[in-house]
Amino acid sequence: MSLQFINTKSAGFKVDFSCRLRVSKDRVGHFFTNRDRSQDQFIDLHVVEPWSFPPTPDVPTHSVLSVEKLNFSYSPGAKPLLSNVSFNIHKGQRVVLLGCNGTGKSTLIKLLCRTIPANPTPDCIKSPPLVQIRALTQDIVETLHHEPKTPLQMLGADTEEAGRKHLARFGLRGAVVSAAPCSTLSGGQAMRVALGLLTYPTCPQLMILDEPTNHLDMSSIDALLDALRSFNGAVLLISHDEHFLHAFHPDAVLWLTKRGEVKPLNDVDDFLNKYRDW
Repeated sequence: MSLQFINTKSAGFKVDFSCRLRVSKDRVGHFFTNRDRSQDQFIDLHVVEPWSFPPTPDVPTHSVLSVEKLNFSYSPGAKPLLSNVSFNIHKGQRVVLLGCNGTGKSTLIKLLCRTIPANPTPDCIKSPPLVQIRALTQDIVETLHHEPKTPLQMLGADTEEAGRKHLARFGLRGAVVSAAPCSTLSGGQAMRVALGLLTYPTCPQLMILDEPTNHLDMSSIDALLDALRSFNGAVLLISHDEHFLHAFHPDAVLWLTKRGEVKPLNDVDDFLNKYRDW
């Protein structure tokens, strides 16, 4: 099976999620040889070692993404899914994008990463030439559970040592990275592999994370939060996890309305208290 990242600058691995948050059996070095999805456990008290993202290369620019008056529909003459969308993301900024299901968040991610053309206004999405944008979208765990390669094989590092060192940033060590096909990994392990693939060989200047807490237990969510706090690049986060949204401490909060417009909000609670049912 061939896999592909959503990456604005180079071909790679496409990362997606499909399931809502649940706690899975996710011990470092543990994998299922004949995985039954019913084997997922709902309590996991293991201690997760710290995670870390590699530093993103510095670029001589303040803005990493600019969107101006973006309109989009999947067919000519159809009602626009996105209407007059405008916003900017600056270097190192933490931005949250909120919205109800079906409002076009996944479509917007694909447009930002240029996996679908922004017709009829392709120039409304701009990023500097040296800026890399990569997205972790929503079906990665299901995709990896059909993948016969091991995490090391998926990563394709120049040396085994380099590959192991990189995957260890996300608590993946030992036989789980070299002997376990990705199809046998737990949901939490697969998510950590996805983060490793997203950030190799270099970290992008802008990471788009769509529901990154799916399949992670609470200790792994905390490890991800700590890693994001020390990450020097920009992050655009899409999530329905209220704890994660608050702990992320965003610099800006955007709301994608059911009319396809993006509006700034004061904070996460502004959406949760006023607009979540709109």
